[in-house]
Amino acid sequence: MTDALAQWFLVEVEMRRRPWAALARTTSQDSFAAFVDLLRASGALRNDDTTLVRIEVAA
Repeated sequence: MTDALAQWFLVEVEMRRRPWAALARTTSQDSFAAFVDLLRASGALRNDDTTLVRIEVAA
């Protein structure tokens, strides 16, 4: 993840929230974009480039 998203993620962890669960609900590029827009609108994420690479490993 890029720096703006990583900052949001770490703040959420420090507040004992589960940001990985919120990111797991973004199952498409469109849902991720909507999620980022909501974070930006709420002031939780600064307006910067935002990229996330998600790799799922199946056992």
